[in-house]
Amino acid sequence: MCCENSKGAKSMLFAYIDESGDTGYSENSSDYYILSALVVSQTQWRNFHSSSITFINSCINKYNKRPNKPSEIHFKEFKNGQKGWYKSYIKNYYNDLANFLVEQNVQLFSVLIDKGKIKYPGSNPILLTSIKYLMERLAGFSYYKSEEILIIVDNSSTELHSKWRTSIRELKKSGTDKNRAIKFASTLIEEALFVDSKSSPEIQIVDSIAGFTLEWYKRLRLGDKNPFYDFEVKFPFYKGKGWGLKIWPNSI
Repeated sequence: MCCENSKGAKSMLFAYIDESGDTGYSENSSDYYILSALVVSQTQWRNFHSSSITFINSCINKYNKRPNKPSEIHFKEFKNGQKGWYKSYIKNYYNDLANFLVEQNVQLFSVLIDKGKIKYPGSNPILLTSIKYLMERLAGFSYYKSEEILIIVDNSSTELHSKWRTSIRELKKSGTDKNRAIKFASTLIEEALFVDSKSSPEIQIVDSIAGFTLEWYKRLRLGDKNPFYDFEVKFPFYKGKGWGLKIWPNSI
């Protein structure tokens, strides 16, 4: 039976989700929007959580110059050199993060929306489209692993907070693909858990994953064929799985 271990108890995956960019089309809106997920199994979570705390604290001590260190890493603040972060060390942090994740038993997923390739949508389906494609990947992965999946989201993501349940319910009812419907219904827990990023090193890490992936794509779009922030080179998690990274409306 799906989602049960040998003892009959249901096993679970935890998917930590964060975003970068925005879904709007105003003058000050971003050109891109990305929704990223870091997935870790319930059996591996305790070790990963402990290692993530150590990793985050180490990076804060190395790369923030304030005497009173911040309690968390925000990628945008680091990249822009705000609140005591050494902007020039962002590449060092990237390498640290890459090396850390390579050693962990985790899976990465991202859906990146290139808003410039989309005509202005009156109903603004950017968020629903992002959630749809990300959840398809998470549902497929969890179904393949025969485990249920709990979604954990940064509670500062106000739009995700307000629209998550509605979006998941719409996805479970939509479409004619029977196999996809089965995967959604059997693996995704409808209610998401919203947490404070200060208490979740996993959310801080996935925030950086979203940020670095977005920087990689922006540089590629600008014609840099050897962008530094190349997760597809650094991270095998985005390659060879068939569901790791999606760029919409067009893949590169």
